[in-house]
Amino acid sequence: MTTMKSTQATSWLKRTIGVNIKSDSVDLLGFDEISGRRFLRSVAGEALPSGAVERGNIKDASAVAAALETARRKAEPRRVGKNLPAVCALPEEKTFVRVIALPRMNDEKTAEAIKWEMEAYIPMSPQDMVYDWRSVPAGEDKSGEMKVLVIAAPRTVVADYCRVLKEASLSPAIMEPTSLAQIRALRGQWAEDESVMILSCDKRAAHLAVVVNGEVLLFTAGIPVGPDGFEADVSRSLGVSAVEAREIVSTEGIGSYLHPDPLFRALEPSLKLLTKELAGSRNFCETTLPLCGQISKVILVGPGAELKGLRSYLTSVLGLPVSWGDPWAATGMELTDYLPRLSREESLSRLTTIGLALKKITYEDFD
Repeated sequence: MTTMKSTQATSWLKRTIGVNIKSDSVDLLGFDEISGRRFLRSVAGEALPSGAVERGNIKDASAVAAALETARRKAEPRRVGKNLPAVCALPEEKTFVRVIALPRMNDEKTAEAIKWEMEAYIPMSPQDMVYDWRSVPAGEDKSGEMKVLVIAAPRTVVADYCRVLKEASLSPAIMEPTSLAQIRALRGQWAEDESVMILSCDKRAAHLAVVVNGEVLLFTAGIPVGPDGFEADVSRSLGVSAVEAREIVSTEGIGSYLHPDPLFRALEPSLKLLTKELAGSRNFCETTLPLCGQISKVILVGPGAELKGLRSYLTSVLGLPVSWGDPWAATGMELTDYLPRLSREESLSRLTTIGLALKKITYEDFD
C-alpha cells in the first residue's frame, strides 16, 4: 500500500512508472523532470483478453504480465526500462477506505490502536490484509480526538498484482486505490476548504470519491452503471445490434432528457440509479461524517465522462455544478508542446495513471 506516513524522506527516486491494470487493458505512464520542468517520458496501453481481470481479481496472470511487458517495450516516446519502480493502482472494489476517530497519541501507539480498531470497520482480519494509515488534518475539530485515514486491501490481491509486475520486469514500489491517484492528478481544481465529489465514469461501472480538506479521501462507493451497460440498454430497448448500440451511445450520448426521446427512455432506469446513488452518498456524507461540510461540486472523469449530455443531466438532477476534470493540470506541463498528443477522452481515461506517475517515492518504500 502507499507509504503515506513517510513525510520526511531523504532520498527521492525521481524515475518511476505509473501502472493501471484495468478490466480490459493496462496503462503505463511516466515523467521525466529536467531543470524543474516535467516532460512525458513514456506512455503506452495494451488490451487484455476477455476475462483476464474480473472485478479487480487477476484471473489470468500470464495474460496480464504479457500485456504489461508489451506495453513496457512499445511505450513512446521512450520505452520503459527493466526493473523501473512501479506505482500501481489497486481497484476500488478491492480496497477499503475508512476514517476512524482515536484519542490523541503518538504514531507508535496509533499504529497499535489501529490494529484493534480495524476489525470494527473493515470486514477482514488484520492478518489477511495489507494496510496503511495517515493522520487527517484536524482543522477546527476541538473534540480532543484525532482522525485517521485507514486504507486496506486483501493480502492475496496485493500479492497477485505484485506478481504480474515482477513478471513484466517491473519493481513493485507502491500500491494505492485508484481514487488516491485521481485526487493527486486533480489537485488544485477545487479550494482547500471545499468538499467535492469525484465521479469516475469507467466503462463497466462508476466510482465515487468524496474529498475534503483539499486531498483527504473521506468516502468511496461503487455504482454499477457505465457506458457498457448503456450500450446493453440501448441494444435491448431499441432492438439494435451491439455494434449499432455502441455507435449510437458514442455519437448521441444519453439523448434528450428535456424532451425525452427513445434513446433517453432506454437509458433512464440506469441514469436514475446513478443519480439516486450519488444523491444518497452526498446526503450520507453531509449528515453523518463530521469532516464533510456541504459538497460544493462534482468533478467528472474517466472514459465515459464526455458522454454527450451526461454532464448537463447530472447538473440538472443533482443541483450541483458538474465540470470535467483536467488530467494534466497537476503535472505543471503548461505549454502545448510538452503535452502528449492524446485526445481529451484518452487523457480522461488515463487520469489514474497520470496520478500514479506523479507519486513521489523514496528508497524507504522498498523496505
